[in-house]
Amino acid sequence: MSLLLLGFATSAEAYDVQYGNYYFNRIALTKTQDVGNVMTYYYNVEATSKEGGYSGFSQTYSGPIAPPATFTIHSSSNETYVYTLTRIADMAFANNASATELTIPETVTEISDMGLLINMDLTKVTCLAKVPPVHNSYYLLFIQSVTDDATLYVPNGCKSAYQSATGWREFRNIVELAPSLGGHEYVDLGLPSGKLWSTMNYGATKTTGYGNYLEWYSLNEIANNWGSDWGSPTISEYAELVNNCTWTWTSQGGVNGYRIQGRNNNEMFLPAAGFQISGYPQMVGSGIYYWSETAGSGGFSYMLSGSSSSVNTYSTYNASIMSAPVRPIVRGVVDVTPVYLTIKYTEGVKMKQRVTPGKSYTYKIEPTSNKHIKWVKFNGTDVTSQVVNGEYTTPAINNDSMLEISFE
Repeated sequence: MSLLLLGFATSAEAYDVQYGNYYFNRIALTKTQDVGNVMTYYYNVEATSKEGGYSGFSQTYSGPIAPPATFTIHSSSNETYVYTLTRIADMAFANNASATELTIPETVTEISDMGLLINMDLTKVTCLAKVPPVHNSYYLLFIQSVTDDATLYVPNGCKSAYQSATGWREFRNIVELAPSLGGHEYVDLGLPSGKLWSTMNYGATKTTGYGNYLEWYSLNEIANNWGSDWGSPTISEYAELVNNCTWTWTSQGGVNGYRIQGRNNNEMFLPAAGFQISGYPQMVGSGIYYWSETAGSGGFSYMLSGSSSSVNTYSTYNASIMSAPVRPIVRGVVDVTPVYLTIKYTEGVKMKQRVTPGKSYTYKIEPTSNKHIKWVKFNGTDVTSQVVNGEYTTPAINNDSMLEISFE
């Protein structure tokens, strides 16, 4: 038992450990390790307020709240403590009316009673746990003004889990975070090649940003700055994007461009950034001109180009005088195992669609004239009763699946 007490000084405060501006109580010792005469103690901890629980609490945070998932404290030359946050305790972050953002680490599995309730000005809540943290309490997880107005961001493929979880399902707006590589988000558009595209232009800080205008001869800058897992696309890869996605000219946040939707319903936005000649902008807001790494002839290189009426991948432009944006593509290996949904009609029609693991999909079922739906089955289970107004929504799809439809 003496090992449990090593390195812990008695404190009048209502917490065991302070790390930065955050306060924690130890829950359980999970492991001890003695390496090279240094004893390391591993603990699960809960986040708490400085005063602790219901004993009185003050506003501690303003702006973003983002407690660490794990942290290490070296107590002495031969003692180290490694802490993992697994629970948010009563009133831990409850009374912080000026806090605007909250990020819950992926290690958290439980939120107690009123741990988050009284954060009144939150506009953004991010929960990185793939399994929604449990909140079994008669108290609300968040007050209604937060669940009505703030956006909840959750890991990719986990939206449906949060939509059905106690407390979390109260959020009106739940958005999945895009997966990332080297800190840069990418999107899977369900392309035949499995290629993954950046959600932003190179050098941009948001999806509608124009980013950097590069000379063709400096395209290797992308791999140098983003890492070897990223690069500029070939003109063939742009062509695959054109031929296998739906392109819709639109405006997002006042920026013109194309909404590109894959057959798996994922999408990205390609802003009409135009191009530059000798530093002077051309066609901004009305034209798309994106370098590929494919060289043409006579000092010209291929571009994805177009306007609101059409796009093409067969035009070459002067690589010596033009600067243009680039939409990077993933060159590294990403573990994205393809998952397919097969839609089969008893009349003989059959199609196979690549889907994003963890997502659900809604399908409009339209019988031919003089017929109606006889039955609908998902993976062999009759789901006819779940068809509403001619639409059926699948559960989250994580493995290859089958949707069968019969008319009579």
